[in-house]
Amino acid sequence: MFNSNGMGPNLLTLFVNGVIFLSVLVLLESKAAKVLKSAWWRLVARCSHGKGSKTTPAWELTQDNDVAAEADLVRNVYESRQAGGGLDDSALLVSSLRKQFLGAPRPAVSGVSFRVARGECLGLLGVNGAGKTTTFRMLTGDEEPSSGDAMIDNISLHRDKNKFVQQIGYCPQFDAVLGELTAIEMLTLVGRLRGVSDARMKRLVNELVTLVGLTECAQRPSSTYSGGNRRKLSTAMALVGSPQLVFLDEPTSGVDPASRRRVWTAVTKAINNGQSVVLTSHSMEECEALCSRIIIMSRGTLRCVGTTSHLKAKFGQGYSVQIKLRTHGLCPKGATNIEDVYTSKVQQVKSSISYYLPGAVIIDQHKGMLSYRIPSRISWGRLFSVMEALKNGRQPSDRDTDDVASPVANPQESIVEDYAASDTSLEQVFLTFAREASGESQNKNIPQEVVTKL
Repeated sequence: MFNSNGMGPNLLTLFVNGVIFLSVLVLLESKAAKVLKSAWWRLVARCSHGKGSKTTPAWELTQDNDVAAEADLVRNVYESRQAGGGLDDSALLVSSLRKQFLGAPRPAVSGVSFRVARGECLGLLGVNGAGKTTTFRMLTGDEEPSSGDAMIDNISLHRDKNKFVQQIGYCPQFDAVLGELTAIEMLTLVGRLRGVSDARMKRLVNELVTLVGLTECAQRPSSTYSGGNRRKLSTAMALVGSPQLVFLDEPTSGVDPASRRRVWTAVTKAINNGQSVVLTSHSMEECEALCSRIIIMSRGTLRCVGTTSHLKAKFGQGYSVQIKLRTHGLCPKGATNIEDVYTSKVQQVKSSISYYLPGAVIIDQHKGMLSYRIPSRISWGRLFSVMEALKNGRQPSDRDTDDVASPVANPQESIVEDYAASDTSLEQVFLTFAREASGESQNKNIPQEVVTKL
């Protein structure tokens, strides 16, 4: 009975497995792992190069001068820091960041370079699949960059990732909360991980709960929260401990308008305290309210960078005109051809605008409303002259101003009830790059108004 090995083989197996997996863990946490990872991603990039389409869109062959200037500035500051030069006002430097997934025909992120100043909110815009979330995941350590680097002060993402990610707060696109914990417990947990002292903890947590509007549900498990409340909790978690750099990936997605304002207030307070914020959002209103500069990405590359007013002036396509149409009182009482009269009058307005405002494009139309985009070569004076004539029921003049009122003026017979003219919006600039990337602008078979709606 004493000839059996007993538990010996099992204990030996446990010991050998422990040694093997401990060695693997030490290797993964050591600098040797970084060298192996870098070699692997270089191999992936080399294998994937040239597998995709050989034709490159024309807009990818040319780089916007603002994007080129931003890349030059980042390169100079990055080289200065590597040489031991003094720090400038940049909280974050992103230099030639690139991500190539295995088997993908093109890189998800291709040579992205930008900087974020201290106390600045930078908006990162782009359609789904433009590379925003991949950029965030690389900068927060969730993805290994194929090439390129980023720096916070003199801390390099490539050389010291652990110390790099300690400097940031992150609100991911998908909520990373523990459903069994309440909002207060989650914020306390994150605060302790960030080294917030117990003396400050309770006051800090209560301030954030009140600031983002979680007071009513702060004591309930987060698994019972609505999607909007979970987004607010994720935003508050990113702000705990006042990290010098905060990444917010669509923080107000699914949040109601009132709560969205609360989140904006929290972000604005962080910016005023000297923290830097990188924000992605599909809300142009949010970007205009919070961001001092905006970057638009398309297919993994930067297409433009600058302030909101700069982008509107540089890439704007003229003016927008909203025309409100009368839908009642166009015919005598008892008439049966009301719809035919309405259609005829709408067609007259369209014909007049097309003739007197050449180049005007209708971008939206429904019952009682017309929306036009007017080219910038048409002056504001000419635009208002034509619209006032149509509103007053008279034929527009071929001149910019009407010195003598038309004798046939009759506002009651005009179908134009009112109108509003405005400059190019940020949303229109964004849609321009979105259509350019998807190739919709080259499809002549789809009406322009349908393309714009899509």
